[in-house]
Amino acid sequence: MPEPPKTEGGHRVYSLTHVKRLNFIRRSRELGFKIEQIRQLLKFIDEPNHYCGEVRAMAMQQSRVVQEKILDLQRLQAALNEMVTHCKGSQNSIDDCPIVDALFTESSDGIF
Repeated sequence: MPEPPKTEGGHRVYSLTHVKRLNFIRRSRELGFKIEQIRQLLKFIDEPNHYCGEVRAMAMQQSRVVQEKILDLQRLQAALNEMVTHCKGSQNSIDDCPIVDALFTESSDGIF
């Protein structure tokens, strides 16, 4: 991003263009785009001869990444729920805790 000018007191003066660009970067990060991807998106904006389809392709890829993360989190949640269902309650000794045992055991799928 081009550096905005400074006042005599050393404060940066952001124009509407700067603010919009910063908002674009912030929103892109919120959607999970990596810094290099954001650079590429900004390159599409800054350079001539780029098309909406290029941005669409990146957004579709990011959507797939997010979906994979959701599936991973659902598997983690299922594994945790499974561990909890095997626990008989707070009166058991820690030595007999199925959750602790499960955490020490490596599973075939890497989760439970």
